[in-house]
Amino acid sequence: RRRSVDELRRDFPAIDYEAAAIAQQDPLWSETEREPLPRLAERGFEFLLWIQGRPERDVVVASHFGWIFTVLNAVIQCEDPKLRLGFL
Repeated sequence: RRRSVDELRRDFPAIDYEAAAIAQQDPLWSETEREPLPRLAERGFEFLLWIQGRPERDVVVASHFGWIFTVLNAVIQCEDPKLRLGFL
């Protein structure tokens, strides 16, 4: 579970949480259920579309490995055989 926006804002005050439409509490967290992989992939695709629409030229994305791995395997199409070795 991610920290609340209030907690994140204390550690990372330069982030515009409103522009990213980040909810105060994590709406996806459940103690009993994991997010289904198709929904996670859909959310990753929506995130990449959001990034693509940003005006910045350079963007840093910080996340845990599981989320990035799922997005790269479910959303990104890689034609290069050497690069594809990192995907499932």
